[in-house]
Amino acid sequence: VRVIIRTDDAYLAHNLRQEAGNAVGWGMDRDAALRALTSEPARAFGMDRDYGTIAPGRVANLVVWNGDPFELSSRPTHLLIRGRENRKAASINWTKDLSIDDLNACLHRALGGRGQ
Repeated sequence: VRVIIRTDDAYLAHNLRQEAGNAVGWGMDRDAALRALTSEPARAFGMDRDYGTIAPGRVANLVVWNGDPFELSSRPTHLLIRGRENRKAASINWTKDLSIDDLNACLHRALGGRGQ
């Protein structure tokens, strides 16, 4: 069975890892929960050739955590968007809710001012 963990609210997208952690807590396999956040959505949208897994030639959007990514106490240590490290991520106060404006600013900088 293929599972996707998703939200229909962009503002609350930061809760996706909590939802995955809850699924693991209720018995979902950890690897399946990670796929439900990464490769399964990419596959469902027909983007799995470029996104959803780490492999040569794919778009390198990646978050490195200081602990278990499904634990709320874990914090990002590195953020790569399209293969480029976003150093702004290191200066964000990850202990508070990251606002959508903060996230958009990080993405905008990482994309070199392109896109929204």
